[in-house]
Amino acid sequence: MATQGERRAETRQRLLDAAADLFATRGVEASSVDAIAERAERTSGAIYDHFGGKDGILFALLEGWVDDWKDATA
Repeated sequence: MATQGERRAETRQRLLDAAADLFATRGVEASSVDAIAERAERTSGAIYDHFGGKDGILFALLEGWVDDWKDATA
């Protein structure tokens, strides 16, 4: 059985993956919180809980991509 921390981490990653996919295919403006949640098979409340909203999830994605780029160029 997964711990609460593991479930939270899985939800966070599912939301990030769904947002990245929708932002890439539809654009940020055309991707709603509800659409991201639906794609991740989670609730919109999970987005607000983890990221505070669509801007927060976009910022988390950008931060992750910058970190990945830094690691790749180090």
